[in-house]
Amino acid sequence: MSKLSRAQRDIITQAAADGGLTVTDTLDRKVVEQVVWHKFCQSTDQEDGSVLLVATETGRAAIAAAVKPTDPKAADTAVDPAPTPAATPSDPKGKLGAMVALLRRPEGASVEDLVVATGWQPNSVRGAMSGSLKKKRGLDIV
Repeated sequence: MSKLSRAQRDIITQAAADGGLTVTDTLDRKVVEQVVWHKFCQSTDQEDGSVLLVATETGRAAIAAAVKPTDPKAADTAVDPAPTPAATPSDPKGKLGAMVALLRRPEGASVEDLVVATGWQPNSVRGAMSGSLKKKRGLDIV
């Protein structure tokens, strides 16, 4: 999943709050199922029969990646990104370019970060790193 919808972002944000989010009839069931299926949230059945959603680390990373610093509503939840080295003209564009930018951060990037940024499966991310970035482009990936 490369981009979160507004409904998905809202549900994950609410689930990331203290106490999580209790699923009600007003929430879109399909969106709730999507965020659970993509492992952005974990659902837990409660004793009273309700379902509680709690955001996972993947969900929190997806929110951080989806928040735009210029969005006034997101100003309080925005994460200050670390400065990244300037892109060179030979850097790839698109999803591979996003991977390169994340990998160039001082703290680097985990496979989970790259999965959220590209919307690919973890095995596809690892394949792109070893094939397209390391072998074809000659980038050093540690």
